[in-house]
Amino acid sequence: MKIRVAAAQMGAVGSKEENVEKAMGMLESLVSLLKHPQFICLPEMLSYLPNTNHDFHAIDSIAEEKDGPISQIFSDYAQKMKAYIVPGSYIVRKGGKHYNTSLLFGPNGDLKAEYSKTSSMFGRHMLFSFVGC
Repeated sequence: MKIRVAAAQMGAVGSKEENVEKAMGMLESLVSLLKHPQFICLPEMLSYLPNTNHDFHAIDSIAEEKDGPISQIFSDYAQKMKAYIVPGSYIVRKGGKHYNTSLLFGPNGDLKAEYSKTSSMFGRHMLFSFVGC
């Protein structure tokens, strides 16, 4: 069995909305070039990439719930394309904390898996959960 896989890399610059729009443009290009890939991966920190000069307190305004707008956009796209999509990762707010989270959507737009991590200079804490694969 062959699986057609597409992947793209981009730098997140500007606003969250601009970055998501850029990612959607990349998706359209990948689908056009690869004639409907079955599995699509986008980069980590898709919507926002803080730099050393950033005010990290602003992250709460950029973060969203797991089932927020970014999740819905890529769930809808997975369903439209009948493909598995990992829309990179983005900042998700859970229980008052922020997580760098990746979601996997199936061809029906349903959430198949979730991976969240937080990193610090002193160690790493990772969360992983399967949602009915």
